[in-house]
Amino acid sequence: MFFASAGNAIGPETFELTVDKYEPAECAIGAPKNGRCIRVYVTAENANNTKPAYNSEIFGRVRFSNGESALYGDFAEASDAGQLASIPEEISVNKKSASFGIILTPGNEDDPLDFVKLKARTYPGMRADFRVIAPVGFEDEECENAAYGLPCDEEF
Repeated sequence: MFFASAGNAIGPETFELTVDKYEPAECAIGAPKNGRCIRVYVTAENANNTKPAYNSEIFGRVRFSNGESALYGDFAEASDAGQLASIPEEISVNKKSASFGIILTPGNEDDPLDFVKLKARTYPGMRADFRVIAPVGFEDEECENAAYGLPCDEEF
């Protein structure tokens, strides 16, 4: 007789993000010229996980007060299924402050933003030294960060 043993679940781990504040930011090299960039500061609720999270993918919606999407190029609210940003640094177990940049549609600078269902997703086994691969053919001798949508003066 064959008995199956219980295995470890492997898959993405998700945790909630609470927006503490956001502010205008300089857009990274290669960002759309008519986009408006902001830096979002969050508290990550990583209490359910037993290991730190690295290279977290950020999902959710960002809306203006009238309910329209504030994300640049977010036609038909595609951000519901798509990644809107990432946090490359470690998010420790318990709570960790972090930040990420996003690109918004131009205008409406005075309209408050509403962040809806903001969450981070990471994968077990993701290591701190994992790096995103730059697009094929992308070369920028002055700033390696530009390939990843980060400002040149920011540590990667």
